[in-house]
Amino acid sequence: DKAATQEIGINFSAEPPVLDSSIATANAAFTMINAFNEGLYRLDKDGKVQLGLAKDMPKITNNGLTYTITLRDAKWSDGTAVKSTDFVTAWKRTLDPATRAQYRFLLTWIKGGEAVTKAQSVDEVKRAQDALGLKSIDDKTLEINLERPISYFTSMLAFPTFFPQKADFVAAQGGKYGTD
Repeated sequence: DKAATQEIGINFSAEPPVLDSSIATANAAFTMINAFNEGLYRLDKDGKVQLGLAKDMPKITNNGLTYTITLRDAKWSDGTAVKSTDFVTAWKRTLDPATRAQYRFLLTWIKGGEAVTKAQSVDEVKRAQDALGLKSIDDKTLEINLERPISYFTSMLAFPTFFPQKADFVAAQGGKYGTD
């Protein structure tokens, strides 16, 4: 029955301190984020990469530096399509020093990522983000260019820090996103 209520019950001994995938660091937060959101890939019980929002495994070219990923058809809870820009804006936000993301170092693997984290002014951050090796080719195609080949990068894309964020929702929430 399509009209049936869909619920998930999770028993926790700790309250997740934050549910923002950019700034989460606690296991309780990652467990909850994994329950209500999804990344490009996920890991199965044996740690093997499985498809998430990606339609296929990444096309890896340029001697392991370029990852091209096609998204499957997926929708946010409000019915709008998940787009490649949802990853680009989320990852740029995570790298932005103003976000204070402790796991931003994972995104410095992206070409130019470290320059974003070291930018001193809003203008410098914007310029570094614009030069980032991350592109939305079209609504369904994401291109990631790395600083150096990382053999386990596809597995890392299953980590919540790499999850998409719906930019207009994040902006509307302001500083309360994932914390209130």
